[in-house]
Amino acid sequence: MSSHIYGFDTTNHQWEPVGLDTNGKLKVDATISTAGLATDSLQTAGNSTLSSLNGKVTACDTANIAGAVTVSNTVSVDNSGVTQPVSASSLPLPTGAASESSLAALNGKVTACDTANIAGAVTVSNTVAVDGSGVTQPVSGTFFQATQPVSASSLPLPTGAATQTTLASMLADTGSLAACNNGANALQVDIQADATGIASQSLQTAGNSSLTSVDAKMSELSDNGFVSESVVVAASSLGNTSTTIDCTQHSKLEVICSGSLVTSNTHVQLQWSDDNSNWYAPNSYQTLQNANDADGTTGLGHQAVIKSDVSAKYARVRIYNPSSTVSDTVKVMSARVH
Repeated sequence: MSSHIYGFDTTNHQWEPVGLDTNGKLKVDATISTAGLATDSLQTAGNSTLSSLNGKVTACDTANIAGAVTVSNTVSVDNSGVTQPVSASSLPLPTGAASESSLAALNGKVTACDTANIAGAVTVSNTVAVDGSGVTQPVSGTFFQATQPVSASSLPLPTGAATQTTLASMLADTGSLAACNNGANALQVDIQADATGIASQSLQTAGNSSLTSVDAKMSELSDNGFVSESVVVAASSLGNTSTTIDCTQHSKLEVICSGSLVTSNTHVQLQWSDDNSNWYAPNSYQTLQNANDADGTTGLGHQAVIKSDVSAKYARVRIYNPSSTVSDTVKVMSARVH
């Protein structure tokens, strides 16, 4: 049974069988126009054209380009190689750039505005830096503090200030310090004394006498008048220091009394007199008490201390021995204090 393949004939509007060759391939009846097609079995001419085209491309290789190349569009340059130098004979100015082609005209304009030629006040809307290279600059206005800190590497000297930078010329001047140099690196000074009010005697006898008196007074002030006396007082008897104590020029009197008896109740009393005859006892007596050494056990006898402000010119120590059998020897040590 043979098989057929049908195709739709659009002209006759019906299906028509399509033939196959002996190999089972579709038979096609077609008319092919060769117009414009290459007819050579080997395209030698085309190959020659391609070879010519290849030569032209080689001639345009950028490695062989010499001179300027006009580019009508943008050229992308990567950074895969070394830095690319770019040069231009001229570039357009950016928007707002100065259009002055030389500094000559600008120099003329600056000269015309030189501050040396400005007369009168100049209004400044911003800050102005001022250096100290010229004269003193007056400043007015309101400041954040009364005193403004100013620093300068150098300042002009005030009017009348000395301009001598070293003392060399002054020392060389015979009319200045050189004339006063005595040759021993010391300043020789001639003093013309005014005798008014100055002692004129070679020996100040009256003054020396006064100084001697003052010296004596100082000796009196340094004399505390230490007096020491031992008084033997019989049993049940009164006794006193034989030498009265002159307290003139003293303000205080201190007395230490020490008895000789192992057990004693001897009384001591400080008495005062204005005439060294009549005696007064404004303070009560004290009883000698047992005194020990610093160890607290060694006995030092019976002692008492009397301290008093000076109440009269003369003072004495009155002593009473209450023992009915033995006498007591009492040592009295006094010190007058200025």
